[in-house]
Amino acid sequence: MAEQLKIAVIGGYSASCESLAAASVPNKAAYASHHGYACHFDRIESGGWSKMAALLRYLPRYDVVLLIDLDTIIMNLSIGVESLAAADLTVSQDAHGLNMGVSVWRRSGWSIDFATKIFSRKGHWHSSVYEQDSVAYFLPLEPRERWQVLPQRSMNSYCYGFYQHFFPHGHPLGEYQPGDFLIHLPGMSNESRIDFINHNLHKVAAAKSSGIAIAPPENGTAIDLPHAALLAGIIASCKPDTVAEIGIGSGYCTRIILQCLGYNQKGALTCVDNFLDSSMGMCGSLSYEDACLLVGADRVVRSSDRQFVLSDQKFDIIVSDADHQHSHEWA
Repeated sequence: MAEQLKIAVIGGYSASCESLAAASVPNKAAYASHHGYACHFDRIESGGWSKMAALLRYLPRYDVVLLIDLDTIIMNLSIGVESLAAADLTVSQDAHGLNMGVSVWRRSGWSIDFATKIFSRKGHWHSSVYEQDSVAYFLPLEPRERWQVLPQRSMNSYCYGFYQHFFPHGHPLGEYQPGDFLIHLPGMSNESRIDFINHNLHKVAAAKSSGIAIAPPENGTAIDLPHAALLAGIIASCKPDTVAEIGIGSGYCTRIILQCLGYNQKGALTCVDNFLDSSMGMCGSLSYEDACLLVGADRVVRSSDRQFVLSDQKFDIIVSDADHQHSHEWA
């Protein structure tokens, strides 16, 4: 029988990221516990190089480590680190090129030496992405059999809707889809990252849950609890592949639908709104599109209600709490 690998999920952060760590690390710990891995996220004051300092601390102690940024949320607990560790160093990419937000390191003399070389560039490589530019420069000079670059969605999916100023047409090869390993949130404020993580944790938990818990609505604009229970029962029992929600409002129904899709372990949600209603309770200082993504919808459509329902798109279930004056005309 082959000896079981010692695997750890690790990271490092500075004092400025304490609140992000409080939101993010429990997600990584739950993933590690699910697989029987160790988990270490250390506060290390190292001028933006805390993650590499953590790598040098833990790589010699484990056979394989998943080195992961705090601005991520692991969405699919079933994907093991072992499946990603086909080389001494496994990295991914985004629309700009190599990205070091998530990497897998297999302990070897080469990987420890390479990590040490990269960390030695601290203070010499002036970059806002810290070790990433150093790795991008040195990695192609290393033996090709030692490292691999995986497609983005293997372990670095983005919600490109957050980056429309850079990618107005998105980037389908890297856009998060249900079933992907994780979502990475680079280039955002920590406050927005924390909101995203908190609003999407239920999708991770639902996938391993044996039941559905419906919380009472938090404000008077949402549907009442009995109707919420009815909605949950319909989604959970019909097990649709596609659901459309017309009218997002406070996001209360959105969360119920997503929890039930997670319970079913199938299905995708499209949210539709004209984003003209200033009373939408969940948006805060965010744009409406970003607020809807924070709830966890798989797709957001900016459209009038009537224009959308008269389109050629087909859905197994349509949930509408919108266009109250005219919905009877198209329902």
